[in-house]
Amino acid sequence: MYYFLGLVSTGIGGRYDFLVYLLLMIVFIYMILKKGKIIIPKQIGLLIIVLFSITYTFISTIINQQKIDLFLLLGPISAYYSGFVIMKFCKDECKEQYVIKCIFAILIGFFIHAMLNFSINIGSESRNTIDFWTGDVMSATLQGTLLTPLLATLFYTIFYINKKTIKITMFLFFIFALAYDMVIATRSVIIIAMIVFLISVFSYIIMENKIKNKLRILIIIFASILVIIAMYSTDTFEIKTKIESSNLFSRIEDRENMTSDNARINAQLDAIKNILKYPFGMPKDISFAGLSYAHNMWLDVAKETGIIPLILLIVFFILNICSLIKVVKDKKWPVKLKILLISVYITFLLIFSIEPILQGIPIIFIAFCILASFIDAISKEYN
Repeated sequence: MYYFLGLVSTGIGGRYDFLVYLLLMIVFIYMILKKGKIIIPKQIGLLIIVLFSITYTFISTIINQQKIDLFLLLGPISAYYSGFVIMKFCKDECKEQYVIKCIFAILIGFFIHAMLNFSINIGSESRNTIDFWTGDVMSATLQGTLLTPLLATLFYTIFYINKKTIKITMFLFFIFALAYDMVIATRSVIIIAMIVFLISVFSYIIMENKIKNKLRILIIIFASILVIIAMYSTDTFEIKTKIESSNLFSRIEDRENMTSDNARINAQLDAIKNILKYPFGMPKDISFAGLSYAHNMWLDVAKETGIIPLILLIVFFILNICSLIKVVKDKKWPVKLKILLISVYITFLLIFSIEPILQGIPIIFIAFCILASFIDAISKEYN
C-alpha cells in the first residue's frame, strides 16, 4: 500500500483529487475482501475532521458564492479514513517498519513532483516556476512545500538508515532538493529543515539512554559542520560559486526581503485582530498588511469561514498532538520511529504556520491527515 501512497503524492496528471479518491476506493475494496466488513474508526479525530471539512466547505461556498470544492470537502476525510484503515490491516510485528515506509513514500512522492517541476525549470531566472503536471505558474513558496518534508528527515537518514544504497540515494535526493531551492529561492525550506534537524537532535538526546550514543552523535554532527564549512570556504566542487550565483543567495542578500518578512508578520497580526471583528468570515476583498492572505493556515481558515471551522481545526490538532505525545511516551515504540514522527509532524506544523495551504496547495494538508490517522491509530494500539 505504501507504493500507492507514494503514487498519490506525486500528483500524476495534476489530479491529486482523483488519486486520493482512488486510494479510498482501493482501501475500501481491500477491506471488504479481507475483513468482510467495514471498519469504522472510533477515534474522535475522524468526527472532528468530518465536521471541519463540512463546515469549512459550505461556509466558504456561501460566503464566496462559488461551487462546492469537493476536494476540500472529501479529501481530508478520505485521507484520514484511508490512513487509519491501512494501519489496522498492518500486522503488529511489522507495524513500526510499515509506518516508516508509508511516511517516506508520501514524502518521496512530493519530492518526485518537485523534481519534475525542476526538470522543466532548470536555469529559470524567475522564482515562480512552472508546474510539470498543469503547466501553470506555481508560487515559489508553494513549490517549497513539496521539498521541505523530505529534507526534514535528514537526521533520521544519517543515523537510522543503515543500507548504504538507500542512504546514498537519500543524500542525492537532498542535494537535488537543495539545488531546486537555489532556483525557487525559498528561504523557509532551509530554515524549517534546520529547525527540525535541531529538534531531532534535542529529541534524540532526551530519549536515548546511553551517554555513549549521545556523545557519538554530537561528535559526528560537529565534525560534519566543520567539513561543510571547510568545503564551502575552499569552494570544493565549486559549491561556494554555485550557491553565491543562485537565486536563493541573491534573495538572502537583498535587504528588501526583510520588508516582505515584516509584511507577513504584520499580516498575521492583522488577521488575529480581524477574527474578533468578523467572527463568521471576513469580506472577500479584505487584505492584511497589503497581502491577500495571512500566510498561516489557521488564520486563513478564519478569514475564509470564521471561528467555527477554525475551532474545529484547532481541536483536531490538539487531539492529534495528544496522540503523538502518547506514542512518544510509550516504550513499546522504538526511538527511531518517534524521531521520524516528531520530525515530520513539526515540519508540517511549520509549513502550516507560514502558508495559506488550503487555498494554495491543499494536498499538503490532506497528506498530513494521513499522517495524523497513523498517529491516532498506533497511539491506541495497546490501549
